Amino acid sequence: ETDAPYLAPVPERNQTRRNEPAFVRTIMLKLAQVRNENPEDLSTKIWENTCRLFGIDAY
Repeated sequence: ETDAPYLAPVPERNQTRRNEPAFVRTIMLKLAQVRNENPEDLSTKIWENTCRLFGIDAY
């Protein structure tokens, strides 16, 4: 994540101090927990929003 390159998510901080795109799943799972949503449903919403934003015909 370019907004916080030296602030990895808590579970990964023991392994590395550097944040990277590989941690997107960790962030999505925490977001689902905070929003009290099913992670699969949230993941679908994120994908649909991404497709709409970039004009991807993926549904």
